[in-house]
Amino acid sequence: MATLSWGLPNLHPHLVNFYAKSHHLTEAHLVFEEIEVKDIVSWNGLINGYSQLGTPKSSSSVMKLFKLMRKENTFPDAHTFVGFFSAASILMDPFCGQQAHSLAIKTACCSDCGSLDNALQMFELSSEKNSITWSAMNTGYAQSGDNEKALKMFSDMHFSGMRPSEFTLVGGAQCL
Repeated sequence: MATLSWGLPNLHPHLVNFYAKSHHLTEAHLVFEEIEVKDIVSWNGLINGYSQLGTPKSSSSVMKLFKLMRKENTFPDAHTFVGFFSAASILMDPFCGQQAHSLAIKTACCSDCGSLDNALQMFELSSEKNSITWSAMNTGYAQSGDNEKALKMFSDMHFSGMRPSEFTLVGGAQCL
């Protein structure tokens, strides 16, 4: 197999991102496979590269990569969830969405970890908001005891035209 990283391991994550953002996913995947110890940056580059294609086939690749990432004990971050939620919505797979929703609340929306602000920043930057991402933020605020922000998130979701899912309603109910 030809190497695409010119033998410079520090370039691997950057090349994965470069190829993925350029929609050269075959090359991105080849470089990714050269990485001995894959970090979250490399995983996110490939996951989000496939996710941005927005097809059922590429979304299935996101699901496979996400499962492999978890199997290799790499913990997802907010960037991972952006790609994963997008792929889950394309596949219209409520089971995957429910699993990711729970995991997102435990990670990106964990107020004890001090990352709720980071999760909000990622949410606001995301161009692909859906009921799962809205619900994750809503529930994160509710579980952290910030009922005012949770209710505002619910209101903002409503005014954006997004219909709440049962998960959104559960998050909203925690505020009452």
